[in-house]
Amino acid sequence: MNGNNSVRTWFTGNIFTFAGLAGILLIYGLSSNYLAFGHYDDDVKWVLMARQFLRFSYASPWSFFHTPELTNWGTAIIIAPIVAVAGNHVLLIKLFMSGLLLSGIVLFYSVTRHFFADHELPFYLFALTANSFLLSFSGAIISESAYIFIFSAILYLLYNRDWLNQLTPVRALTVGAMCSLLLLTRTAGLLLIACIGLEFLLKREYKNLFFVAAATALFSLPYFIVSKTASGEVSFYNKYWTLMMALPVKTIFESAVANALYYWKGLTCLTHIQLVSFFPRAGIIKYAVMAGLAAPFILGIIRIRSRIEKTLFMYTVSYGALYVLWSYCAPRYALPFYPLYIFWVFRGIQRIAPSKTYVAFAIMATLTVVSVLSNVSSVKEIIFSSLRSPVLISHESYDWLAAHSKTDDLIVSMDIARIHYFTGRKGVSFVPSDSSSSFAARAKTLNAAYFFIRDSEFTNPAPHVRDPIAMQYKKFISFVADKRYFAPLYINESEGVRIFTLR
Repeated sequence: MNGNNSVRTWFTGNIFTFAGLAGILLIYGLSSNYLAFGHYDDDVKWVLMARQFLRFSYASPWSFFHTPELTNWGTAIIIAPIVAVAGNHVLLIKLFMSGLLLSGIVLFYSVTRHFFADHELPFYLFALTANSFLLSFSGAIISESAYIFIFSAILYLLYNRDWLNQLTPVRALTVGAMCSLLLLTRTAGLLLIACIGLEFLLKREYKNLFFVAAATALFSLPYFIVSKTASGEVSFYNKYWTLMMALPVKTIFESAVANALYYWKGLTCLTHIQLVSFFPRAGIIKYAVMAGLAAPFILGIIRIRSRIEKTLFMYTVSYGALYVLWSYCAPRYALPFYPLYIFWVFRGIQRIAPSKTYVAFAIMATLTVVSVLSNVSSVKEIIFSSLRSPVLISHESYDWLAAHSKTDDLIVSMDIARIHYFTGRKGVSFVPSDSSSSFAARAKTLNAAYFFIRDSEFTNPAPHVRDPIAMQYKKFISFVADKRYFAPLYINESEGVRIFTLR
């Protein structure tokens, strides 16, 4: 009887949490079509690569010359089972990604919930999950969502299931496989692997360190071999590091500060709290909010006690350093950092006002209510947009190309993955050239049939960094605009597409 009573008491005490989670899950599902499939180039690439892996191939399906795909494989591996089941029903894949993102955040909540009193937990959970920033990415097939899930799952196994202290060879293999998948999903996964390794090292658990490191290397080996064979190096976006690191030290520092402010403003005023909902012209208020939330965040990370807090501290600092020094900045890069930000802010509130006084509870409750209220209008907008929007981006231009080209025609385009998805055609992204004449000559040598340009918004480079991708895109446009060598065939203003051919 006592056992039944304890179960009943536990269920009754958590019924509001379960109800809240059910409501949040529904909202995530309803928001999953906010971004039409194809909005991100990654959407298309991961689905196409998942199909390739199901055929036991690692070649880029859109590559005319069958070159290996060296973009990290993790996301494609994760979605391969649902792609096998869903086929061309993209909405099912979107719903899967929505569930994956929410599951990752809830797993992180499970890992860190023991730091908070029972009456604080609902507010912590809502702060982690209920905002329009997360919802805007809920159905996007992007690596960040998969990364959050694997990251949280590793922490859950190591700390909640106590694998860190009871690591058997089978468990070491499992953790190594997951660490490898994390690394191959986003290169930043190397930071968590390093933090776990350092934790083993500090505790002098050398055997555990060896087993996990060996297992991680073993499961990463196929990618390493393909990358080394195809490009001569194991590439983890190495070429983009030099864009920032080649700058003078003073300029690097200025760019890092600008990036840090960009992300901190985003986390405090545009995600956790949508300040514009209360103050359309925030002005000096946004700086007050940024400073006000910096205090508990800093207090949270400087007073660490438990083993998991040490790991999260090392990871938070290293992840933050990585992205303020990265050559590009984008809101989606902050997605994996968001749960950490909420955790440290709430831990800092506990340090400001101990839980026993209920002052911490009052601050957390107020902060969460303000956050939820500030996000209500944008959440409604996301849900209504998701329900009204088509599942796929508009693809009239791609349909035209499919109707007017042959299966074996070579297409030159920096949008080649989308082209392959909608038309089945293959090609190359660019033909390296210094002038329109040499570009045309090389294109003729390759028997290029069509030149497809789609208006694109590239990831913003960090201040003072010159983006080689955007520069290549501009060069491509200038070359095909040369009427001596190229003639326009098709223009679709609504889709921002122009298609050319050689004269």
